[in-house]
Amino acid sequence: MLRALAVLLLAVAMLAPSARAEDVWRAGAAVTVNAKGEPDVWAAGASVRVRGQAARDIWAAGAIVDIDAQAGTDIWAAGSRVNIAGRVGEALNVTGAEVDITARVGGESRVAGARVTFAPDALLDGKVRAAGALVDFRGRGGGGVSLSGAEVTFNGQTTGDVIIRGQKVRVGEEAEIGGDLEIYSDERPEIARQAQIGGRLVTLGLEDADWPEGGGFPALLAALIAPVIVAISAFILGLLAIWLGRGAVEQAIDTFMERPGGSLLRGIVTLLAVFIGAAVLVALFVGFPLGLAILFSAPVLIITGLAGAGLGLGEWVANRAGEPLSAGGRIGLMALGILVLTLVGLIPIAGAILVFLAILMGLGAVVITVLARLRPETPPTGY
Repeated sequence: MLRALAVLLLAVAMLAPSARAEDVWRAGAAVTVNAKGEPDVWAAGASVRVRGQAARDIWAAGAIVDIDAQAGTDIWAAGSRVNIAGRVGEALNVTGAEVDITARVGGESRVAGARVTFAPDALLDGKVRAAGALVDFRGRGGGGVSLSGAEVTFNGQTTGDVIIRGQKVRVGEEAEIGGDLEIYSDERPEIARQAQIGGRLVTLGLEDADWPEGGGFPALLAALIAPVIVAISAFILGLLAIWLGRGAVEQAIDTFMERPGGSLLRGIVTLLAVFIGAAVLVALFVGFPLGLAILFSAPVLIITGLAGAGLGLGEWVANRAGEPLSAGGRIGLMALGILVLTLVGLIPIAGAILVFLAILMGLGAVVITVLARLRPETPPTGY
């Protein structure tokens, strides 16, 4: 079952040809890659730095991700702080808490983060789709630009249309728009007199906006940012586990790999026990506070399950031989596993189901390990 789940996860998540032996694989606490034309680059760790040139794709995940390289096709990156420079042949796909883009991108750019910035040096030949709490576009685009955020600033140039959805919208004096400018905001947008708009200017309320996922800006932002927050939380929890209990971590990984069915079943039972127990206590009223406390522990269990699944999946992907790893290597593989699961989770329905199953397996493996370590050892019988 583990093999089938992992294959499905990788097949869906990695929308590119499968990795090859000549690809660059790096994982650790601090990872630096100097690519020299290899087909693909795969890097994961607490701090990831990529330079050089990849013939095809660059995949990177970590707390801090710094890419200043050339990718023949796509760049996929996720992290807390992400900086993308260099050249991207086709598509740029980035998600993070703080994202800075200064690269030249030949195709579409899809970016989500709490704070998203396109610097003046950013050259974006294709469409740009960005969402975040704070979105600042100062780059140069060759296609349409769609920005969604609580506060959105457009002070760049594009030959196409610009669509802005936000609570607070500002169009700066250096803005040059070849097509139409559509602004959806409940507040009056600030548009500098020097701003150049080649087409129509349309201003409407947020309720009139055509949201990609429906439900308005809060729902869109939550759908894009929530997975990043959960992934970062799982990564931090995994770091603490590796630091404080390396032996337990290795045991949980072995359980995930060797007992996938049992791990899945134990994860299901654990989650059901939490919800049923909380419901019973709340219904009895006497245990209302305790019931709520137990119910609020569910997100912690989900994050724990994601950390466990990331550790197990990273092991399956890059260390199936079970070679001993340093703490840095283990952290890197965990980051790789969490990245795969996060990307899969962005796929509607099928992706969410697969990730939920993986989380249940990770949670079950952790629970089995904890119970085994709490169980007192039976003393040897005397003669």
